[in-house]
Amino acid sequence: SFSAYAHRIVENARALAAWGVDPARLAGLPTLVLGGELDPLITPEMVRAQAAALNVEATVLSGRGHGFPQEDPAAFRALLDGFLRLLPTP
Repeated sequence: SFSAYAHRIVENARALAAWGVDPARLAGLPTLVLGGELDPLITPEMVRAQAAALNVEATVLSGRGHGFPQEDPAAFRALLDGFLRLLPTP
């Protein structure tokens, strides 16, 4: 029903507002920060702020939304592959 759907949206928004990452816990770890330009939930500004807090670059995919991995799997795969190639091998 619409009421149940609306309730899930509100609950998701509350969870998102409370979510965060302590940059100190990730200091020195390789981190990939991605987002979609058209994402209304995790806005490009939020993506860039998180990347800045982690002292890494943000990548915002132009013309893509919250489901950017599904919207543009080739671009997502290329970014992920590029990131993984930079990681040290054990």
